[in-house]
Amino acid sequence: MQNFIRIVLPFNIQTTTKTTAKTTAKTTAKTRDKILKNIQKNPTITIENLSEICHISKDGIRYHIKLLKEKGVLIRQGSSKNGYWEIINAISPQKSNLKENK
Repeated sequence: MQNFIRIVLPFNIQTTTKTTAKTTAKTTAKTRDKILKNIQKNPTITIENLSEICHISKDGIRYHIKLLKEKGVLIRQGSSKNGYWEIINAISPQKSNLKENK
């Protein structure tokens, strides 16, 4: 025979979904701003360095860079090893809340 303790917690899916969406939008905008600021300071910065600075995975950095490229904000000049990043269409903090393409 096993002993269990059952706990029931109230959960409001609408409130949770709204809060999650707001938090995600804010952190996404902050991360993209951080990426762009660091690229502006050092156009030859690596994905690995951006990952360390932004405290997210390399795949997370690649995801944000992909979206910035799709929105026409960022391009890569030259090779992946010897190239550099170029910000071609800077976005203001109000506009940095780019929507994900799902």
